[in-house]
Amino acid sequence: MTILPLDPSANATPEALRAFLAQCRAAAAGDGRPRLVSISLEVEPLDPLAVLESIFEPGEPHFYAERPAEGWAVAGAEAVLAFETHGPGRFAACQQFIDEVLGRTIAVGEVGRPFSGPHFLGAFTFLDEVETGEPFPPVRLFVPRWQVARTLERTVAVANLVVEPAADLDALTAKVWRAHGKFRAFDYGEKGGTGVLPVEMGVAEIRHGAYLPHWTCENATYAVTFRLADSLPVSVVQAWREEREAIVQRAVQQGRPLSSTELERLDRLHSEKVEAYLDAGAGVCHLRKAEIATVVSNALRHFDGERYELHEWCVMPNHVHVIVKPLTGHSLSGILHGWKSYTAKEANRLLGQTGEFWQPEYYDHLIRNQTDYTQAIDYIRRNPERAGLVNWPWRGCGLGVPPVESPCEEDLHGQDVHATRQVHGQAAHATNGVFVTRETGDYRRSVARAVELIADGRFNKIVLARCKELTSATRLHPLKILNGLRQRFPDCYAFSFANGRGQSFIGASPERLLQVEAGRLFTEALAGSAPRGRTASEDAALGGRLLHDGKELREHRLVLESITRRLTALGLKPAHPERPVLRGLANVQHLHTPVSAALPSGVRLLDALAQLHPTPAVGGSPREAARAQIRALEAFPRGLYGGALGWIDHRGGGEFLVGIRSALIDGCRARVYAGGGIVAGSEPEKEFAETELKFHALLDALLA
Repeated sequence: MTILPLDPSANATPEALRAFLAQCRAAAAGDGRPRLVSISLEVEPLDPLAVLESIFEPGEPHFYAERPAEGWAVAGAEAVLAFETHGPGRFAACQQFIDEVLGRTIAVGEVGRPFSGPHFLGAFTFLDEVETGEPFPPVRLFVPRWQVARTLERTVAVANLVVEPAADLDALTAKVWRAHGKFRAFDYGEKGGTGVLPVEMGVAEIRHGAYLPHWTCENATYAVTFRLADSLPVSVVQAWREEREAIVQRAVQQGRPLSSTELERLDRLHSEKVEAYLDAGAGVCHLRKAEIATVVSNALRHFDGERYELHEWCVMPNHVHVIVKPLTGHSLSGILHGWKSYTAKEANRLLGQTGEFWQPEYYDHLIRNQTDYTQAIDYIRRNPERAGLVNWPWRGCGLGVPPVESPCEEDLHGQDVHATRQVHGQAAHATNGVFVTRETGDYRRSVARAVELIADGRFNKIVLARCKELTSATRLHPLKILNGLRQRFPDCYAFSFANGRGQSFIGASPERLLQVEAGRLFTEALAGSAPRGRTASEDAALGGRLLHDGKELREHRLVLESITRRLTALGLKPAHPERPVLRGLANVQHLHTPVSAALPSGVRLLDALAQLHPTPAVGGSPREAARAQIRALEAFPRGLYGGALGWIDHRGGGEFLVGIRSALIDGCRARVYAGGGIVAGSEPEKEFAETELKFHALLDALLA
């Protein structure tokens, strides 16, 4: 990395900034390779979480971590550079990416201070491969466009940008200067972020003589489907249209409403003839591309609460489902016109094409009552799984509150009624302020099976987790939940990692995976648990029993031995106390042993991370034997649960935490995780009770 002896706070003018960027552009033009430019400034005290809240955008990636008891916090958002990979070599590949980026980085400011200069923020999932449809890749590192960090002494703001050989200096100067001014005098009350927002959506008149009639009603809620232009063959559309029109026209000519048989035929025409084509993936399926699906999902959510209430949405590979309620002054047709007009323009631009992107028609069904609404919600939520799309990420819910009854009670016809078909199973939906909770699998049975495998000599320890799926009637804001966690657990790491597609992984983890600072590595063994007492005497008694519990001490020793063995293999000489001590948190206490070692020359943070992750505290021992059995015994893919989240700075230092006591937030859904170590002597009922205790931390924050 090239560090220029420039003080960005001195002679801080647009002219001086432009002159500096001109030097960077000249360097990029010299070898034809872009430069990462990093500008660090000390600013007035800021709260990084408050800054992130103020400019939060679901469509932008972010990283947040803090440890309140140690007085530091760091937030970064948007990505100027990003790297994803998978497989056993993912740590080495990340190190190569970091080295390549730093080799063409130009930095100015006080880059020797903590949290200054470019940082690589990111997360590694529990396994080095993930299942199709999971929201996070096996590893993602990114350099944020902006970063704000607070320590006990100061607050540092870092702006990062990429300067191309032919960069527009005036545009770059204006962008950086605006950011400079923003962080010099940050306004927490300022709304909005830095994402690209849809153009104004015009209001159109309801069309007459279209392929299908559209019934409207004031204050009504609709289930709507619209499709890509090539999602259905012309012959299918024409035949379907003619048959539907014939059914409706016959009833109109006879001056009567549609019969129940005719309504069933209309439903069957859609569900069997059209959905079969769509779910089979007819057409090019541009919406499979993450960048196109992001444009559509962001557009759907943009005017939520302003022009309409968005209740539920799902972007499928070649069509889109929404449940939406237009607000006063806005029509359903106008809302659909705005969505389709904006997204067609953006999608064609990204795809480098022109022409029709969406079919001109859309299909709507007016929601009549709570049962109708629940069935429509259930249909949309099940659509990806029915089409074979496991853990499909492009779906969510909005700000809409479930209707009690529609103001229009008369029987309607000519609608796209497929969304209200009765399906097997119950829709998981909650009323205001209440969560519906669902859990798959039998944790007690899994624990019992694990104990059998331990007795057979397969492994000495395995960590098994539970997952609760929670659904709310209102959208969950990950950073608001995080606020509750940081207040309840000041001794833990509070963290949030967002993928830029609407999902965030948040938590309050008690466990440091590793820290590298000034050539020294720090880690810890944290295993063995007991509840906290209601009084000082009860608490001390529970802690005393934990310190002498044979099963808990055996679990702790396995973790400690694995850590020291793996560090020794790298040439380190780890040191630690003889006996563990108690580590007390708000709702649980653990056995804790700190470990430290000097980092030999040639061994870097990611080398140690590759050795330590995952530790026996979240995987088991022997590691590979236990890890191979986890997916078979658990009823869900872990993703980032038990993963490693943190950062690496330009000096090779950094810190990673273990992603436990965590939740995946996705719109109005939350997937909450808790687990425990299983060893010889573990009892299923006690292990279940321990996970219930750990669940309380996140559940309390969600309910708050």
